[in-house]
Amino acid sequence: MIAVLPPRGGSPPAGDGAGARGFDNVVEELLLTPDINVNTMDGGVDLLAKPIYHAGSAGVSIVRTIIEAFPKALEDYESSYNETVLLRAAEDGSEEVVRYLLSLNTTPINYQDRDVNQHCVDPEIMKALVAQPDINVNPRDLCTRTPLASAAFNGEAELVKLLLQRHDVDLFPVDNCGNTPLLLAAEEGEIHIVNMLLKVPSTDIWHRNQPNITALALAAESGHTEVVRRLLDPDLKVTKEIIWDAMENTKEVLVAIRRTPRKFLNSGKRRVAQERRMEEALKLLSAGAVICQKFAAEGCNVAINYHLSRGVAEDLASRLTKEYSVKSIVLQGDAELPEDNQRIVQEAKEQLSGLDIVIANAGWTRFADKRDIYDLSFEEWDKASYRLAVLVRDANCLQGWRVNVMSHLQLMQAAKPIFEKNADGGVYIMTSSIAGITTDGSSMGYSVSKAAALHLMKHLALSVGPNIRVNAVLPGLMLTDWGKQFGESGIEWHNQKAILKRETDLEDCANMFVTLAKNTSMTGQQLVVDSGLAMGRASPSK
Repeated sequence: MIAVLPPRGGSPPAGDGAGARGFDNVVEELLLTPDINVNTMDGGVDLLAKPIYHAGSAGVSIVRTIIEAFPKALEDYESSYNETVLLRAAEDGSEEVVRYLLSLNTTPINYQDRDVNQHCVDPEIMKALVAQPDINVNPRDLCTRTPLASAAFNGEAELVKLLLQRHDVDLFPVDNCGNTPLLLAAEEGEIHIVNMLLKVPSTDIWHRNQPNITALALAAESGHTEVVRRLLDPDLKVTKEIIWDAMENTKEVLVAIRRTPRKFLNSGKRRVAQERRMEEALKLLSAGAVICQKFAAEGCNVAINYHLSRGVAEDLASRLTKEYSVKSIVLQGDAELPEDNQRIVQEAKEQLSGLDIVIANAGWTRFADKRDIYDLSFEEWDKASYRLAVLVRDANCLQGWRVNVMSHLQLMQAAKPIFEKNADGGVYIMTSSIAGITTDGSSMGYSVSKAAALHLMKHLALSVGPNIRVNAVLPGLMLTDWGKQFGESGIEWHNQKAILKRETDLEDCANMFVTLAKNTSMTGQQLVVDSGLAMGRASPSK
């Protein structure tokens, strides 16, 4: 790279080609030759500057030879080209040159060029630079981002870790768009970096950028479900406003994509994949609320039962009332307790001035080896089940065979007198699972309890007709917060086994509840919505 181009119409100077061949002895010989013109120009870059300008290609030996022969080479280069050799070497990714220059202790380490850039992309170079105690770790580039913010945005987890170890690093730099490192990492789906930044004391997790968007909303819009799930951790104290903003923003993106003709979108396959990821993020956010939204959209007043998540239930109720002009209430209760099941039904009837539909749609299970008959204790067998939520699932559920099977009987016993007084009777719909008709599911106890609940559903339908209808919806794997626990390999296994080669769509499943509520000719039926997963396949070992 020490070679220079010949002047137009002339012959090349004596030094042509030496650096390109990379021979250090040739370089040294050139520099010691009395009649060599070291200031020969090549488009404004002289003979000495050329290998420095291309430090990454020239190599440390050539740069060392030049600097040792001309001690003022570094200073001259800086004054002539408005950047340091260190900056050039860092930009070119030459770790050896950078480490050599740092060992000299003579080159400015905090220099920024005329474009306010401080280029460093190589992780090893960044390690060397960050290790310098006097280096400024908080300079800002043209986007007003610090190295920490840039590293978070670019997914450089190791560099983020190193910077966070510096006592002088700005932990909460805000760029000119109002973004913090956490927001940037969330938008890019960098879950490891998000986890690191969340551990920083006093982190402003719910900071909003200039468009008034949070990290949760950015992750949801971009389809990064892993980051969304992490930010929904109750310990992070996400508020109702933040959750609903994220849901609203994600819906707007989905609507915009779906309304845009495919020919106007970049890369059809890529856009379809992005839309799919966005849908998954929306499902993760709204799994517990989507059935409520479906019925509210039909004009139904709803009673939402929760066990622990009062804030989430109240937020949902408020939004349903606002968006659909329906009455929406919340009722606390533990479906494992018979007295709570009775009370929930009575309070729903009193506060809504009637009761027409009861939906059981919530639960818990423990992953266990389905081939090991000892893997679940007798207590867990007694408690291997779903907790009720009248219209919304609560993620913090209790265990309970008593819930998964007996709660349905208790709810029907409480609702039957009310339904019988209605002119049109009543509807009871339970959320079951294809685990009730296969050996699939997270555990033997889960699968068996689901099968028992389905048989109870048939007996209830037989017992309470003709004015009360009882049916069940059996979803396959849905990418809800619970479904994600199968992990990537488990989800992929299910998708490959499914005839439609994909997971169950939550919207499709929720629509089935509305269909069953409207259909007056069905009772005692189990409707499978599983993308063909239950058909003719064995369950994998866990």
